[in-house]
Amino acid sequence: MATNNRITLLGEIFNFLCEVVVLMRTSACCSTRQDDVVVVHVTSDFSSVIETPFKTEFLVTLFKRYRNLMNNTLVLEFSDA
Repeated sequence: MATNNRITLLGEIFNFLCEVVVLMRTSACCSTRQDDVVVVHVTSDFSSVIETPFKTEFLVTLFKRYRNLMNNTLVLEFSDA
C-alpha cells in the first residue's frame, strides 16, 4: 500500500513540475546516459537542474504537457558533451 501512495505522490510531483515549467517558454536538455539529470532552461530567465531517477518519464510528461498547454513542441536537446 505504501508503494502505491509513493507512486501517486511522484505522479503528482511530476504533474506539478510540468505545470510550472510549461507556463514559461522553456527547453530541456539531458545526456543520453543513465545519470538521472535533466536541465530545464527558461528563456531569458534561469536554468534548473532536476535530478530524478525517472528521467525518461519526466521528459515524456513534460513534453506532452507542453504540447497540450502551449500548442507547440518543447525543444529537447540530447548531448553527452
